[in-house]
Amino acid sequence: MNTKVLAAVVLGATLMVGGVASAANWNGLENYPEVQNSAHGTETYYFDLASQFKGIDGSRNFVFGINVINMHNNQYGDATLYKYMVEPSQKLVYKYDMNGNANLVEPGTAEYAMFEQVWETVYNVKFIR
Repeated sequence: MNTKVLAAVVLGATLMVGGVASAANWNGLENYPEVQNSAHGTETYYFDLASQFKGIDGSRNFVFGINVINMHNNQYGDATLYKYMVEPSQKLVYKYDMNGNANLVEPGTAEYAMFEQVWETVYNVKFIR
């Protein structure tokens, strides 16, 4: 009888861990990992790993970005390009707006936290200030 209880506990734990792991990706697809702390109401944000790009411009600045998908009720989504530029000598971070203007991103803001997630997703390392 103890063997049956143990088997039920192991099976339950396996199902629970599997459910938690797949919840981190949209529709279970590894190419769409969830943006940390983005779930609110019926909307959740996901990175589209296939859209990421990175490069260095003529002034030796890092220019990189990725599409972020805003999923509504897990049914349909809107893509927004999060494009950044980092000036390495002064560690300044800029985000491009829809008109192509670069705006300074201040450390400690929610926008800066999003930048750090994009950096880590694209470059696979944490951003060091």
